Amino acid sequence: MKLLHLFLALFTATFFLACSSDKEQLQVETNLTTNSEDMVALQASGALAYSWRQLSGTPVVLINANSATASFIAPSVSTEETLVFELEAVTVQFQNKNITLKKQVQVTVHPKVVSADSTDMNSTSGEVELEEEQSNETNTTTNETNTTAETNTTQPTVSLKSLKLTLEKNSLNVDTNTALRVVATYSDNSTKDVTNEVEWIYADKLAIDIKNNVLKTFHKDTNIFIQASLQNITSNAVALEIYKEINGHRLPPEPNPAINNATLLGVDSNDNGVRDDVERWIYEEYKEKHPVHIDIAMQAGRAYKQVLETPERALEIRENVNGALFCASYYQFDAEEFGDKKLINERIDAPVKSKYFNTKERNDVYWQYDTLLSGGSYDLPWDMKKYCDFNTSTYK
Repeated sequence: MKLLHLFLALFTATFFLACSSDKEQLQVETNLTTNSEDMVALQASGALAYSWRQLSGTPVVLINANSATASFIAPSVSTEETLVFELEAVTVQFQNKNITLKKQVQVTVHPKVVSADSTDMNSTSGEVELEEEQSNETNTTTNETNTTAETNTTQPTVSLKSLKLTLEKNSLNVDTNTALRVVATYSDNSTKDVTNEVEWIYADKLAIDIKNNVLKTFHKDTNIFIQASLQNITSNAVALEIYKEINGHRLPPEPNPAINNATLLGVDSNDNGVRDDVERWIYEEYKEKHPVHIDIAMQAGRAYKQVLETPERALEIRENVNGALFCASYYQFDAEEFGDKKLINERIDAPVKSKYFNTKERNDVYWQYDTLLSGGSYDLPWDMKKYCDFNTSTYK
């Protein structure tokens, strides 16, 4: 018994040290300060995989959210505001198991303040213009009597000072367009539309293309920064969110596989009860078929989440888990007998099941659930339609 206690104590200490070591290895600055419209970098290190998401504050577009460094443009605020982000990271493995950690990062955004120097410069500029006008009047008078004063009217050289990039829309569905505009400001404070003259700067050439002042998105949903360049001057960075919508439903972003598979439940960023990778697969797989396919597949996904959460309640949740199968059977075999249309001719729950239980850990949980049901006798319901957990009235 003493040896057993000693073994358990050593194991506990080892596990604690491993977890403590993981926490120490994950480095992230948890409090940042910035100004309106500045670019902000959320940085972490010491992990195998990373996933950032925003929890609160004015929504921003996160660039490279599945990397160690995520970036965004701070929103324009009139009063101080705090944005809260969450980092989920997979650290070094212990006993062949992924260890996930979460940390919150607060970013305080201050209103942008126009410096006194800038105001003084504008004021001085106005005085200079006035002085030049007065000088020109004097020179004109002088020219009538002395042509040598022509040198006084020589105009100063005007140079490019800054570029301002704007997008008509900062959030676009795939395969759609938006207009861009770049305005140049010169040293004499004059402005000019130079959209046709600039070169475009963006990292992902597979995401967008820009021609004739129009930005076109391709089939890839992602977030990117865009800038313009002219005469060695670079514009402000603009964040563009590119999402994918199928049948009027906006898909969640593709999750980081390492983060998604590190836990049983995985990533469900829109909190609709279906893991993001499975939800994306469902809408892509059945987008060309009758919408009932998607409804049944999503029902199956929600049910399989219950299995992962509480496999020990197998007898209680069995009907919920089988509900998608019963619903699909109705629209495949029974619908016409009850005055409805036959809408499907295939199994739907089975493919969703293979996607949901896609790791050894998840598959082990399913077998735990299934084992608790083995040996039992279960009747098929007479009214299978009632097991559909969505509105079936639109499918008459």
